[in-house]
Amino acid sequence: MRATVICRVGYYREYHGLTQRELAAQAGTGNSSVAEIESGKRLPNVLLAIRIARVLQMAVEELWEESNEHKNCSTKSKEVK
Repeated sequence: MRATVICRVGYYREYHGLTQRELAAQAGTGNSSVAEIESGKRLPNVLLAIRIARVLQMAVEELWEESNEHKNCSTKSKEVK
């Protein structure tokens, strides 16, 4: 689960052309929080996960959803539904 969240946040942040600082500002948190989530040092609490999902235009459940479609989230060229 941790790897899924790490992968998804970084993937969708980059897909939307946001820096960690921009995502953090729009989600109402510090950029160190986003950096820690993407590096695997922490998982977002429920409120932060909801805010991040809104900024990334996705359902919060998608941050944790296991899917073969996103096994390699680091590739920017993938289609995003």
